[in-house]
Amino acid sequence: MTAASANHPADSDDVARKRSIAFLNWAHALDHFVLLIYPTVVIGLQVIFQRSYSELIALSSTAFLAFGVFSLPAGWLADRWSRRNMMAAFYIGCGLSLAGAGFAPNLPALAVAMFMLGIFASIYHPVGMAMLIEASNAKGRTLAFNGVCGNLGVSLAAGISAALATWFGWRAAFFAPAAIMVATGIFYLWVTPDDRHHVKSRSRACPRRPFR
Repeated sequence: MTAASANHPADSDDVARKRSIAFLNWAHALDHFVLLIYPTVVIGLQVIFQRSYSELIALSSTAFLAFGVFSLPAGWLADRWSRRNMMAAFYIGCGLSLAGAGFAPNLPALAVAMFMLGIFASIYHPVGMAMLIEASNAKGRTLAFNGVCGNLGVSLAAGISAALATWFGWRAAFFAPAAIMVATGIFYLWVTPDDRHHVKSRSRACPRRPFR
């Protein structure tokens, strides 16, 4: 065996690790971006749905409520099923929820779409952060850059969503990121190997310790 062939598995693992971190950084930016689309376009919806701003902005609470509550089952399911598949569900689920919001014919349908968006968006922090810590060996610089990506999603959401709504209509503000998220999710499944065989090793990683 040559030195080059001996080092090949290590090089391959390093590429896979960097690719995983890149997907997680991108996911963090999208996670915060998609939750702020509706609060940006809601101003224009007052004329379309003939409702007050206070009534319309209340719909966003359905997404944020789900975003908080469903992070608990998301983390539990990822540890017992597949972190990789949960992240794919994050991408594709958020994309389909955004598409549902774009197609919504009325406010009840829009509220349901926002609630579903909150459910799938809640996946990232308990699942993505666990994957990031594992892939980076908890390096502070990697974690900090991931935080920057999340902040970029927050800072860009209003400007991009407002531009799309102004140029192409409020539905486009949902459709464009929906297409990006679904495409990313499909690509993520294609290039990322299944990890369900790691479930047992994760359960053994943190054994319970008796109280003293």
